[in-house]
Amino acid sequence: MRLLITGATGFVGSHLCAYLHALGYDDVWGTTTTIPSIEHQFLPEDRYRVVDLTQYRDLEYMLRELHPDAIIHLASIAVVGKSFEQAREILTNNIVLHLNLLQACEAALPNVRLLTIGSADSYGVVPPSQIPIVETQPFLPVNPYAVSKATQEMLSYVYSIGKKLDIVRVRPFNHTGERQTSAFFVPAMCEQIVKIERGEQDTLHVGSLSDVRDFSDVKDVVRAYELLLREGKTGEVYHVGSGVGHKMSEILDQLLALSNANIPIIRDEERLRATEIPTLIADISKIHREFGWQPQIPLDETLQRTLQWWQHL
Repeated sequence: MRLLITGATGFVGSHLCAYLHALGYDDVWGTTTTIPSIEHQFLPEDRYRVVDLTQYRDLEYMLRELHPDAIIHLASIAVVGKSFEQAREILTNNIVLHLNLLQACEAALPNVRLLTIGSADSYGVVPPSQIPIVETQPFLPVNPYAVSKATQEMLSYVYSIGKKLDIVRVRPFNHTGERQTSAFFVPAMCEQIVKIERGEQDTLHVGSLSDVRDFSDVKDVVRAYELLLREGKTGEVYHVGSGVGHKMSEILDQLLALSNANIPIIRDEERLRATEIPTLIADISKIHREFGWQPQIPLDETLQRTLQWWQHL
């Protein structure tokens, strides 16, 4: 099977490429916006295609050239904290490239298997009585990034039922690990801890620590993506998460316990989001019931490995 991964050099994309290689996939291709650094390169160099997915003609040409049997669509601008400041860029990029991919598949690859990736952020503020969240929970996005991901999902749905494309939708909750940028909570804390350990920073700056999130290891997430690519049902949507909620303060406490440094903490108003989502916890009974999938890597192991990665940069 020839497999194409969009966003193959990003955080999740690089882990997915490494996992597929370990499984023995030998015909994997990836898109990227720039020539990948060695750290993010897990495919042979000639397997990457530098392409702007917002340019329809370039995308369709690439699909006709490669003619993949399946596509895992990871490419997106993933910025939550600053999404109001970057609203135009995020909405234009994420929605246009997603629509381009769907239309190019319809034109060039009508039988392709397509796995599209949404976001639990699309749910917005969910009442406590509806936690953990099931896949049928309505979307009420509260930031532009979440709007872009909700729109991507709705486009996937209508092209699945209206154009009969073979699309499986995945809705992941928070996940972390090595190579994630400091735009996200865990790596942002790791980066600051390491700077304090090295004497480059005096205090650790935090935003809201009361929110509850469902964290998974990126290695568990890519294992779910590969499974759903093979076995997911056309037109269906599946949560990928741990099913367990943790306060951000608990996550930070675990990271601080892994450091020998004395680390003072201050609340930084600039790190607060315009709209906070109090709780996001996945109900993962559907993916577990249908395929037996469940996370395998404990959160403390994930946090330790992630901090160690930052310490060795």
